[in-house]
Amino acid sequence: HSDSIPRGLKGLIGEIIDRAASHERVRVGLGLLCAAQEALPLEVLAELAGWSYGDSLPFVREARELLLEKPAAWAGVEAYRLRHDWVRELIAERLGAVIVRGHHRTLLEQLATWPPPAAHARRSYAVRHALTHRIAADDWNAVRDLALDLGYLEVRAHASDVFAVEQELAHAATRCPERALAQDLADLARALARESHCVRDDPAGTAGLIWNRLRRTGWTTQDLETRLAVPAETWFLRVRHAASRESNSLRRTLDSHTGAVHSCAVTPDGHRLVSASSDRTLKLWDLDAGRVLASLEGHASRVTACAVTPDGRRAVSASLDGTLKVWELDAGRLLATLEGHADRVTACAVTADGRRAVSGSQDGRLKVWDLDRGCIVATLSGHAACVTACAVTPDGRRAISVSADRTLRLWDLDRARAVATLHGHVDRATACALTPDGRRAISASADRTLRVWDLATGRALAVLEGHSDGVRGCAVTPDGRAIASASADGTLRLWDIATGDTLAILDGHVAGVNACAVTPDGRRLISASADRTLKVWDLDSDRVFAAFRGHLGSVKACALAPDGHRAVSASRDGTLKIWHLDDGSVLDTLHGHADRVKGCTVAPDGRRVVSASSDGTLKIWDLDGGQLVTTLRGHTAGVNACLVTPDGERVISASRDGTLKVWDLDDGQLLTTLPGHAAGINACAMTPDGTRLVSASTDGTLKIWNSGELIQILVGHRYWVSACAVTPDGRCVISASGDGTLKVWELDTGQLLATLDGHTAGVRACAVTPDGRRAISASDDRTLKIWDLATATCLLTHRGDAEFQCVVASGDSLVAGDGAGTVWFLDLPGEWIARPQTQRPGAHERETPTRGDPRTRRRAGP
Repeated sequence: HSDSIPRGLKGLIGEIIDRAASHERVRVGLGLLCAAQEALPLEVLAELAGWSYGDSLPFVREARELLLEKPAAWAGVEAYRLRHDWVRELIAERLGAVIVRGHHRTLLEQLATWPPPAAHARRSYAVRHALTHRIAADDWNAVRDLALDLGYLEVRAHASDVFAVEQELAHAATRCPERALAQDLADLARALARESHCVRDDPAGTAGLIWNRLRRTGWTTQDLETRLAVPAETWFLRVRHAASRESNSLRRTLDSHTGAVHSCAVTPDGHRLVSASSDRTLKLWDLDAGRVLASLEGHASRVTACAVTPDGRRAVSASLDGTLKVWELDAGRLLATLEGHADRVTACAVTADGRRAVSGSQDGRLKVWDLDRGCIVATLSGHAACVTACAVTPDGRRAISVSADRTLRLWDLDRARAVATLHGHVDRATACALTPDGRRAISASADRTLRVWDLATGRALAVLEGHSDGVRGCAVTPDGRAIASASADGTLRLWDIATGDTLAILDGHVAGVNACAVTPDGRRLISASADRTLKVWDLDSDRVFAAFRGHLGSVKACALAPDGHRAVSASRDGTLKIWHLDDGSVLDTLHGHADRVKGCTVAPDGRRVVSASSDGTLKIWDLDGGQLVTTLRGHTAGVNACLVTPDGERVISASRDGTLKVWDLDDGQLLTTLPGHAAGINACAMTPDGTRLVSASTDGTLKIWNSGELIQILVGHRYWVSACAVTPDGRCVISASGDGTLKVWELDTGQLLATLDGHTAGVRACAVTPDGRRAISASDDRTLKIWDLATATCLLTHRGDAEFQCVVASGDSLVAGDGAGTVWFLDLPGEWIARPQTQRPGAHERETPTRGDPRTRRRAGP
């Protein structure tokens, strides 16, 4: 706002504007440049103003003091913009809102039309600023048409940073006078934020990512089909339902590290974040935009901890290489390496004045460093095992440390001695934090608890219980009223520090959470996880609670009932769930296994479910009533998979003990055992006529059996074979492997027909569509892929939140399960084009966006 302009300078600029703008031509030209979002060539400015080109030259002479010359971003020719934002603000004040809106409308109609002509030289300006001008012109019908056009958002994501699009949508939501449209715009901004890491990796998938995120956050299919415009020839799997434990408060995911993230620290301004990882790097993030600003490389081993100085200019890191390093954040450069520990460095903290650092080591000692001189000023000895974390009181005079020796120690930094030792944990203490007043400490432990301590008395004030696995990290909100904890159980919890009550459970990581930090304004929580990501959580009270519908562990298998209305999922949490396909509701949860459930199948009559478990048993359940019918015992190790023969009479199980077993489904009797694999068997499949059986093994082979006899061995995968599926005609088998590929084999000859290569990590599962034309694969790279078996090409890719573990296909839909416990119900596109998975940027730009069901349109590529 112009009130921020220094008074004298404001008057001077104002005089220049008034003098120049005494001419109508100059007034119009300045108004157009005030509205323009980039420098405009004189030719374009003249066209917008209705001048001849010759009229633009006197304008430049008369307004020279207010202009800055630079190349036009889209043409590279001589162009002009206003010299400073202050100039823009003062011109806008003098012209008034109505006239400025009129100039935005002129730019909208002549330079920022959408969609622009395909070969238009000004296309890039329209891509970047079409929405801006519609908002500024208060043309909310035009805003609706453009912002809800997924084709435009996809092209925009190609052309500019995702955060810029997100900000513009959020800005539009705050300005929009129509409540319904404002809510749609806010929902779009949040959806884009949640998927920003995926959009950056694959802008061409923007339409599907946004569509599915909106579906998962409450938009109905009818809402999506009537309110969103989908580009023609766009294919994606549509989420019908996604039953998950994911918290509504998850704002965005930061995904760039290639190893587990062990620590994170927020700069004092709350806008940047430093993270430390097993990949030996630290990363500096723009916390608002979710993008990496710098990667700090130099450590020779895992980076275990990081801290930021109070001025936000430097970071200190600790590493298993035995050193600490001091980094300049703005320049992203190493300032100093601090050597002196005799063992691995496992913790670090910085004093409030930024002059000293405290570090902890595997040898149980802490050291105090002078950061300016880079030297040790004190060594603190007393712990009997590794120091796992440390923190410094706000006055900088004391430090606390926690250790694998189960204790918390309080240290006088000036005297370099222990003041108190606090006992109470029954397993290693892993993390610590201090309240803002420095009077209380919080410790976290592998014993699954946190403790709140009064530092004056050394007394435990509270024990916080609730996590189902060890607690690895903790932080205190700036107001001192709440504690955040991070656990190996994959969740974060918020606790009321006064009462010890759990305020919220935040679930979204797919592995243990190692650390957490709260922004200085207390509005966001950041978590660092072994799943290689950081997540940013919104602590606004109205969105912090999760709806728990999914499994509490990864989904290892899924199956469809013959009635087409029900699905079954099997989970690491030891349960099976029965789902209604139409509305995604849980019809029943089956308890009984003593360990994870690895496999499930439904009998052809639709009355019984068979499950396979790591507890070494199979169980047969009544599907309608959910009762356990019988338990099959006989394997000497966990059972990984099971199937029911097409005639519905027998069960076949595949086990880690290297055998297949055949059971009578009705009486549960063991009929025969098929040995043969040199390692555990991960999966089995049968031809539709029931004559041949295929098994897939960790030994890297598939074996084909007929009437209990081994008739063929298929060799070709470079790693374990995780899954197999037989085509409906019984002629081919598809195999999935940890080598990242699928292979298509001819059953009669054992000949390898094709290798489907495209995943970037191991493939966990595969399925074939009922028409036999498509294969579906589920991978650790967090994607599902659909393949055309005739051409061995990938038709499309669906990105999820976690590693996909299982998938099953019906005629027009898929059910899949992932490592986060989510069960996905997905609708297949209605028509297909077999194209390889390559696509040029911008291939989704379309001349005429259309609304409606995306199943009626084709996607240019995955």
